[in-house]
Amino acid sequence: MNKPRIVITNRDAKLVLSAYRPSGADARDPFFEEALEQTKRDPELRECFVKQRAFDDVIVSKLRTIEPAAGLHSEILAGLRAIRVPRRPVGPWLAVAAALLVCRDGSLLQRILRTTEARSPR
Repeated sequence: MNKPRIVITNRDAKLVLSAYRPSGADARDPFFEEALEQTKRDPELRECFVKQRAFDDVIVSKLRTIEPAAGLHSEILAGLRAIRVPRRPVGPWLAVAAALLVCRDGSLLQRILRTTEARSPR
């Protein structure tokens, strides 16, 4: 069974393909499927995609040359542990709000049923 073909513009395809990972890990991802098919049909889009991939490869290779500072990982984790997010107890208030909504909805349903019964011929 064939899937219906999605019509995609070159502009949309370029946007989708700009998120394509340099490793090629997205080659079988359905999100990229139609945009990749569009590159096969349109030489201009194909050229743009090839240039984008080459640029991405250069950026990846440059980023791989950066050596993080020793102990940076531990410092980041320690900083995260030191941050305390203030928490307010919302549990009781949430329970009260839920109970009020249930009561309101039950009351509303009861009124609707009474009105419907009163209007229906017997």
